[in-house]
Amino acid sequence: MNSRLLPFLLLLSISCVACQSSQGTSNSRTSTTTTTQSGTSAQQIVTNSLPPTQTYDLQVNKDSIVARLTQVSFADDSIIVTMAITNGSNNAIQLNAQNDMFLTDNVYDRNQYNLSVPPDNPTIQVQPGTTMKGRFVFIGRLAPQASKLSLSMNYKSYSDRNPSRPYLYFNDILVQRHIQK
Repeated sequence: MNSRLLPFLLLLSISCVACQSSQGTSNSRTSTTTTTQSGTSAQQIVTNSLPPTQTYDLQVNKDSIVARLTQVSFADDSIIVTMAITNGSNNAIQLNAQNDMFLTDNVYDRNQYNLSVPPDNPTIQVQPGTTMKGRFVFIGRLAPQASKLSLSMNYKSYSDRNPSRPYLYFNDILVQRHIQK
């Protein structure tokens, strides 16, 4: 009986090796598919690359304050907004009174990009009768699905009774992913 069982066990072990070999082939096909999927992901990353620098001529007037937004550029870890703010009032103003100067995008739930606060002027104070020109850095990479940005200054701290904290807002700043020449 043992002699009859030996050929059967041999046949069974050959079948198991063939099964493993077949599974190994299947795994390598899966690997190829994964590689192809990785290749597709790499193409998606290229497709969803950062937008080029955008040039604007946007202006917001609030009482005797004029804010002009002229450029937005995009980096892997930040969004840089070039602006000029003219304070035509008789009092100094603050644009980030309570850490409330930020960008939001139009992606569902609106991603927020907070200002990287300059250590020498954390409230972004602008003296009366002067114009502050600068590049404001907001932390975070622009979401791949975003097509618009909004910029808020003094969102939380604005009050009609406190003219030193004007609420300034640039709404729906269009972000073009590919600029036509």
